[in-house]
Formats: sequence, structure tokens, C-alpha cells
Amino acid sequence: MATQIHPPGPRRKPIIAICWRFRRNPIAFLQKRRRASTANIVNLQFGSQRFIYFQQPEYIKDVLVTNNRNFVKSRGLEMAKNSWRRVV
Repeated sequence: MATQIHPPGPRRKPIIAICWRFRRNPIAFLQKRRRASTANIVNLQFGSQRFIYFQQPEYIKDVLVTNNRNFVKSRGLEMAKNSWRRVV
């Protein structure tokens, strides 16, 4: 089985502390993580859930638009996409 290589991310902290900070102010939490990293792609992990945070708009477009079939999206993003289709 191939080893997965993930982008760099902050040192892991206790899940309770991370969840509390994220739930209290998700935008501030993500902005702090962005400022703490010089990488354009940041790996965040909450327990067993992994999030990849892109800091460059062209990377976001590449994942969500140009090469969208090559990436697995979160359930939330898939639900938003399906909701949007019903509205349009």
C-alpha cells in the first residue's frame, strides 16, 4: 500500500482545544493557521478528519473547477453543490 504524503501543517494539539477554538471563531482560527504557515497548501487535522487548506486562489480554482473530478470533497461541499443545482 502506498504511503500518503500530506502537505505541512501545524503541530498537532489536543483535539478538545482545537475544536473549542474552531467552534468559537472558525474564521479567526483559519486565519491564524494561514498566518502561521508560509506554505501555500496547509494540512489541518481534527481527530481523524483531515482538511487541506489552500492559500492561493489559483489552487482553489484548480481543485474546485479545473480538476474537480480528481479530488474528494467534504460532505459539506458536496451537499452545497447539490443544493446549488436544485436552485439553478
